[in-house]
Amino acid sequence: MSFVVTHYSQLNKPLESYIAVGGKSSMTTAKALWDPSSPQSLISAETINLINPLQKSKEKFVSKDIVIEKEFFSVSVSLSDEITFIDVSFMKADLTEKKVDVVIGNDIISRGSFEITNYENLVEFSFTIPPKDESLSTQ
Repeated sequence: MSFVVTHYSQLNKPLESYIAVGGKSSMTTAKALWDPSSPQSLISAETINLINPLQKSKEKFVSKDIVIEKEFFSVSVSLSDEITFIDVSFMKADLTEKKVDVVIGNDIISRGSFEITNYENLVEFSFTIPPKDESLSTQ
């Protein structure tokens, strides 16, 4: 099973795609940024309001001058007809600057093979489950 997105001629373009996300009662199409440097998948407040996911936890971190609240939600993610993840923990985040609804982080990306290829200015990224059975070597 695989999920493939192709971008043309811009090597520095963010890796974005459209996926389906769902909560307790509804699913919607969401613009996703694929970010392997993000350990946690993220979701915008607007998308939370659309899909009404179950809140998993709310954490509050307090230091001398800063209070940070983190909210986590249970979200279903469908990348294709063949690849769906149920009950993934997404952290609420302000994604306004990124102009996306969700960020697919390494918590999802690490479950499969994530590849980026470039040939003659055609950039393609793919996500395959199960992961390709290839050992990585360090030489």
